[in-house]
Amino acid sequence: MDPQETRLRDLAQLWRDVKWRHPALTKGNVDWDKALVAALPKVQAAQSKHELRDALATMMLALHDPAVDISIVDEHVTADQVNQLIVPANQDMLEWLHGDIALLHLHQVQIMSSDHPEHAKLSQARDAIKSRAKGLIIDLRPAESGWYEAENLNALLAHWIAAPLILPTERVRVHSGFAPQKGMNSGGYFSAFQTMEAEIIQPLAQPAKALPMVFMINQASLVPPAVLALQKTGKAWILAQGKATPGWFIPTKRHIIAGEVKVIYSNAELVHADGTTGFAADAEIAPDTSTAKTSTSIGKALALLHSKRKSGAAIHYQASSGVAVRTLELPYREMRYPDLAWRQLAVIKLWAIAETFFPYKHLMDQAWSDQLPIYLKRIAEVNNALEYALTMAEMASHLQDSHVYVRNRISTEYLGKAWLPMHLLMIDGQVVINKINDTRLLQNPDLHVGDIILKVDGVTVADKIEQLAKTISASNQETKIRNALYDLLAGQEKSVASLLIADSAGNQRELHLPRFNDTEAPENTAPAFKMLNQDIAYVDLDQLEGSNVNPMFEAIKDSKALILDMRGYPRGSVWKIAPRLNVKQARVVAQFRRPMVSAFEGDQSGGHYSFEQTINTKAPDLYHGKLVMLINEETQSAAEHTGLILESVAPLTFIGTHSAGANGDITGAYLPGALYFAFSGHDVRHADGRQLQRTGIQPDIKVAPTLAGIRSGKDEVLERAMRFLETGE
Repeated sequence: MDPQETRLRDLAQLWRDVKWRHPALTKGNVDWDKALVAALPKVQAAQSKHELRDALATMMLALHDPAVDISIVDEHVTADQVNQLIVPANQDMLEWLHGDIALLHLHQVQIMSSDHPEHAKLSQARDAIKSRAKGLIIDLRPAESGWYEAENLNALLAHWIAAPLILPTERVRVHSGFAPQKGMNSGGYFSAFQTMEAEIIQPLAQPAKALPMVFMINQASLVPPAVLALQKTGKAWILAQGKATPGWFIPTKRHIIAGEVKVIYSNAELVHADGTTGFAADAEIAPDTSTAKTSTSIGKALALLHSKRKSGAAIHYQASSGVAVRTLELPYREMRYPDLAWRQLAVIKLWAIAETFFPYKHLMDQAWSDQLPIYLKRIAEVNNALEYALTMAEMASHLQDSHVYVRNRISTEYLGKAWLPMHLLMIDGQVVINKINDTRLLQNPDLHVGDIILKVDGVTVADKIEQLAKTISASNQETKIRNALYDLLAGQEKSVASLLIADSAGNQRELHLPRFNDTEAPENTAPAFKMLNQDIAYVDLDQLEGSNVNPMFEAIKDSKALILDMRGYPRGSVWKIAPRLNVKQARVVAQFRRPMVSAFEGDQSGGHYSFEQTINTKAPDLYHGKLVMLINEETQSAAEHTGLILESVAPLTFIGTHSAGANGDITGAYLPGALYFAFSGHDVRHADGRQLQRTGIQPDIKVAPTLAGIRSGKDEVLERAMRFLETGE
């Protein structure tokens, strides 16, 4: 990866992490899109590390985050180097100063752990301080890398306080899946600003005695919450060596950009018990590497102990609202063909949303991260609004999820808003008319079910399908072809489609058919359920309403077998059907998992929330007949979920071809140019945890329509189910 690609990759990762972690983006007044757009040309034009640093500052300053720190990597001296303490080998852990002031050296960060070899000395020092000290200076400047275990320090401080001490706590952003930008939120996805329960330290000394304290810190220190609580209550001063920034006190995260610039920012709020925020040192002095009790630092600490100034008096504590404002992704409808920086934002945003919230990245043929540099380069080469929209759709197609699409009005008009209402199938490499779904087309004597389409508007169907497939996201090759066939005959409104067709005799003819923007479907007189013969019942789940479930079971109660036709999209009746079929007394019918994102995670894409979907196990009049479900490539999403539920409650034989392999409560967001990006938000699996996505439901008996069967009007899948139920074969 060249240096420019590395910069843009790292910038995208920084933008993504801030977008879903930083507390400033809960306030509703930060335009994080605009911040990236302003920084992108500067980052790409930067000729030096200093220019890159300044370019990054353009973006980060939009957060108004005092903890932001941007520095050159090779010019940055580590905190340990700046504040390398000189700790004499024979220095006592506890030293006494004039007036029974105790000086406690805690330079070894692990010393408070009970298994540390020096821990016994710490216990002795603790007891000596409790019995003698009139004041206490605790030197928290570390002489080694690491941090103090807050729990151990809290236990130590409990001996020197007189009243319960409530510690400040973290308030972090939490995302449970990706809440959609439009439409219903069927997945239950949400975002929140979560406040953790505050810890409390109870005094252990009897009688309780509060010691005035001073804590000495430097840039290498991570100030423990208990120290901040003592400062807030006027019981302890904080003395900083060097210029204390908010990053010394609150949780931060860091990014390295192209190995050149380090960016630090806050990824949580630290909130006091009274709901306020505000953190700073009471006094600052120049860095001092000496730990001797005669040092300048100790002298300043003594002065604070003897002063009449209340600790925390100089800090501006502000009330902080815990209410988070949800900021929707703007569609930027006015940008038909966005400028380059806005197009780059679109690529980065699409990548960032999917990288963070798409639950099926582990099933992709290619790593999603590989697409970012490819499409940042390609988006710079597009020349108009249509190329932009199609390139974004092509990028999303790599997610290989049949729920995924990226489209706007421009791309929709390009594909065609008028159509020929026919259902097409790919059979042995030929595009075959399977159904004619419009009375106007049915009146054409030259158009028949079973005809083979060779060309559309002078283009071979193979070439047209190949072109359409580039922007189609599909869980597998069969659904990619299915979706391409949906658009194969589409065109502009009021246009006429030119079709080259071969009939059953092999004769070719060219038809000119007007495209429609509506469908005049012939009346469907077929009942939703019926008896096929004395023993076998049939129900079309594409038609069956929930209100007709009980009448259906009443009508088929004497049958010995039931065929459930799920070669379409259901109407939610499965929730009433399943309890009536639950001979297994099953409770769990599917497993769900969705990404969880918060500042608590080391990798914000690594966590997930999972649950088992259950059904009511009590139902009167169970049906005990044999069950068959008919499936094909049209069986997708809720249709596949119907299969998951019913296979869990009763022995069920699937007959047909594998289902689409796309399930999981669609969600989505807007991209510049009013492009809407939709994707599956849940990882949905069989009740036993088996994979459904991409593989689909696999048939127990595989049978697909044939050209001869279509031409003769047969439903070969249904016929095969009948034979199985009648013969067991």
